[in-house]
Amino acid sequence: MRPSIVLSGYPGTGKTVVAQLLALHQGFTRLDVAELLQTVLTAEGVKPRSRADIGPLFLQRHSSYEIYQLIAARLELSSKVVVDAVRLEATAVRLAGHDSLEVWYVEAPESTRLERLTERLLDAGISEDELARHLGWYDAYNEQQDRIRYQASRIIKNDGDFDALRAVVNAAVLARS
Repeated sequence: MRPSIVLSGYPGTGKTVVAQLLALHQGFTRLDVAELLQTVLTAEGVKPRSRADIGPLFLQRHSSYEIYQLIAARLELSSKVVVDAVRLEATAVRLAGHDSLEVWYVEAPESTRLERLTERLLDAGISEDELARHLGWYDAYNEQQDRIRYQASRIIKNDGDFDALRAVVNAAVLARS
């Protein structure tokens, strides 16, 4: 059995909810990649306005390989980790090469994703005028997400309510045993 899981998928699909379910009900340690990158940026004096800003700002200053190194270093500290979330194909491929990891791809209907992302950005104080630019940053990873989906060991469909998602995640964990 591969004890750790890397989550990937389009923004707004529910990867964080899946990670929280795995942490709360299955005993995984949650590693939030956005928080990890934000910690580095903050130490460098850079303050992202929203989660949508974190990846692009990090990649302006660092390489995708550095993202992999940051995640890999944290994975060595625990044997049962859920990585929330990897958007870059190069990072996902490097992590999938570890015997102790498997990649799960989370998907949701596009209308649901856009609704969640819009709400998230507006809650972060992004103006209506800036909304399209920030949504565009999310879209920049779409082609890579399609390739990651193809390589994933499991697809988690988040097209129902919370209870339905919990049932899908629990079934996926049982299928790993």
